[in-house]
Amino acid sequence: MNETEKKGRVPEWNGRPESWHHYVVETQWYMRSLKKEERQQAAARLIQRLLESSSSSVRSLMYKLDPDDYDTEESVEKLLRFLETSPMGKQPLPDAGLKIGNYYRKLSRKRAETVPEFLIREAAPMMRCGGHCRGDCMPRKRGQHSTVQLADYA
Repeated sequence: MNETEKKGRVPEWNGRPESWHHYVVETQWYMRSLKKEERQQAAARLIQRLLESSSSSVRSLMYKLDPDDYDTEESVEKLLRFLETSPMGKQPLPDAGLKIGNYYRKLSRKRAETVPEFLIREAAPMMRCGGHCRGDCMPRKRGQHSTVQLADYA
């Protein structure tokens, strides 16, 4: 990939919930890399890239969208909300009850471990997930519908 292709690279999502957070972050960086006059076309570029996806489910979702609804700067956030709330954006939790039960049964401080050390050690898995758990594990504030928020890039 040459330097020109890297600079204009549109983020790609494979449709897997595990890679959702990475797609959102890449999209945020992509938006920041665009000139102000290019931002209203960003959603169309992202949708076009998703239409080229190897995932037939992602392509099918894109065909449900009306191109006239995605021609403003705010359309990128609208697209991300649409994808996040789709079945593709939700990560399944197989055996969640069993896993949570096992976690709490094994939860204890190590010998000579201070409380602050214990709290940091127990928080480490959450930090290692790179924020993937942020929307699923952390309670949302009343009225907050999405973990996706793009700032004003002016």
